[in-house]
Amino acid sequence: MNTILTSLLLMKKKQLFRRISMLVLLVMSFTSVNAQNYLTQGFESSTFPPSGWTLNTPSGSSDDGGPTGWAWQTSYGASFPGIPAHSGSGMAWYNSWDIYSGGYSNLITPAMNFAAYTGGSNQVSFWYYNYSGSDYMNVIVNTTASATGSSATTLATINLSTSSSGWHQYTYTIPSSFSSSATVYVIFQANSNYGYDENIDDISVDHIPPCSGIPGVALIPSAGKISVCSGGTATVSGAGTSVSSGQVYQWQTSTSPTGPWTDVPGATNTTVTTTAITSTKYYRLKDSCTASGGVGYSLADTVAPGTPTYASLPYVQDFENWQNYCTSYDIPGGNWSNTPSSGDGSWRREDQGCSYGGWTSTGCYTSGFYTITPVSPYTSSHGGSHCARFHGAVSYGYLSASSTPWSGALDLYVNCSGTGNKLLQFFFKSQWPGYTPAGLYI
Repeated sequence: MNTILTSLLLMKKKQLFRRISMLVLLVMSFTSVNAQNYLTQGFESSTFPPSGWTLNTPSGSSDDGGPTGWAWQTSYGASFPGIPAHSGSGMAWYNSWDIYSGGYSNLITPAMNFAAYTGGSNQVSFWYYNYSGSDYMNVIVNTTASATGSSATTLATINLSTSSSGWHQYTYTIPSSFSSSATVYVIFQANSNYGYDENIDDISVDHIPPCSGIPGVALIPSAGKISVCSGGTATVSGAGTSVSSGQVYQWQTSTSPTGPWTDVPGATNTTVTTTAITSTKYYRLKDSCTASGGVGYSLADTVAPGTPTYASLPYVQDFENWQNYCTSYDIPGGNWSNTPSSGDGSWRREDQGCSYGGWTSTGCYTSGFYTITPVSPYTSSHGGSHCARFHGAVSYGYLSASSTPWSGALDLYVNCSGTGNKLLQFFFKSQWPGYTPAGLYI
């Protein structure tokens, strides 16, 4: 018997944050990585800068006598806002909160010998914590340990408000003009506008060999059926099954699972957002290797209007990556529905309610009582970086006695037809203990 396993209905009479995080085992398949690594740094040691790294702070003064340049920080340490490291317990931290506008600091890697490998390309990858504000970081590559000079090249400028709050991974290809250099440095230049702090973690610089033969390519998660509201859109992702350079991606669509296939204009990245879905369509990813001329194709995703599909057991949902169903990023997976799909009564990932869910009022505040805080012995989002959140407040953190409580249903569809009893487990947090509790119905 197919059953809707749980309907999470939350009604608020006082401002109260609810967090639900369901942990289950997701079975993922990963292919071997054939990149060669020049450098990896996760800032786990309190020695800062790490051995071989250089810290250079040409400008900066603090309003409280604190550090004026990059420094080492632990999870939920002095950084504002207090955040966990991306992995482990340490990260690099720039105290923009206390450093006056105009201050900047350079954190410089050791020298790397790019001439050690031929062919392919080189890339730098790291995690940066986005929050809000106009503070920013320049990522610079150079043949000297300096952010300036004739060979200094800016790969990117990342603003704190570039993406939704949280850890985000950024990966940049280093220009081929550096490929024969025996001394290459990557400089992380933090710039203060007297706003929120900047944090980076898990830096990796790698040589990516060229592709060969017919590339393998797969959808992530594996190909299947995606149900959306009629007229809604879906986001589909994929990638080559090996880490190699020279891969050219092109999304294709069809009204039949066997084709003919048509290129989606401009869809040359690893992610594509479909057009409005009013009838069944199929999407696949084409991967061409420039070195060999080989072409590979993923299996196709079926995108159709209709109800969510029923999940098989065992099932896990940790609310890390939400997708489009009726509106933008309104469900955590293809086995869920969310009613209403937007507005103050709608569930969202804890950092996407205001940007995608149409939240208003105090639910959009990100400091003070409205900050997601850790719950001992667990981190702020158990099992990952994010959680599902329902909020409800008209003003100043509470609903008046005459107000109509908001309610929202987050439904999981699961196939319970197998024999034996079924067990539902999840982690729950009340953000403001002591206030009149809301109703949570399962």
